[in-house]
Amino acid sequence: MQIIQLGLRGLQLVFSAVVLALTVVLINGQKEDSVPAVTNFEAFNGGWGIIIAVVGVVGAFVEAVPRFVLLGLDGFTTIFFLAGSTAYANKLGVNSCVPDPDALEQFGYDDVPETASFYTIRNEIINAGAFSSSVDYAHRCRLAQADTAFLFFALACFAGSLIMSFFGGSGGGGGGGGMSKGMKFKMPGRKSGTGNAQYV
Repeated sequence: MQIIQLGLRGLQLVFSAVVLALTVVLINGQKEDSVPAVTNFEAFNGGWGIIIAVVGVVGAFVEAVPRFVLLGLDGFTTIFFLAGSTAYANKLGVNSCVPDPDALEQFGYDDVPETASFYTIRNEIINAGAFSSSVDYAHRCRLAQADTAFLFFALACFAGSLIMSFFGGSGGGGGGGGMSKGMKFKMPGRKSGTGNAQYV
């Protein structure tokens, strides 16, 4: 179980790093207007995912990290990635990144960038807030689609870790549920002093 968990942590680290890198490229390429909120949230998810993946690896070897802490972190991270990936995919939509400048020109657009299409110039994640030849719309479109895919990959890995943490497969020490083998409970005895019972 621990080997599987470590494998999931490694994938979480890689996928989260890719999400962060792709999202930062999209943010840095923003020309005008503010960066869409969903894009900023994915940057947060990428950074957060890296941190939790590292904590999970440490928790597999260090008993000082309680299991309930890992369970909580995996739960919150799964929720973050589920919300982020769903919102991002919904905002991005499903369409082709293939440029179609001729179609734009036929509808009266002037100075149409060679990489543009109706889809890419209208999508706020892709269009960088500008209609300009300095924006590679097709490239940004592919980046955003790849970002979406890695968001869902990371979500699957964090959900897997959450399930394993719930069933006690995350490593980590002290916060596990259940009764310690050496824990004792005393039942009050009778006044005669003969009713003491001890359970181990």
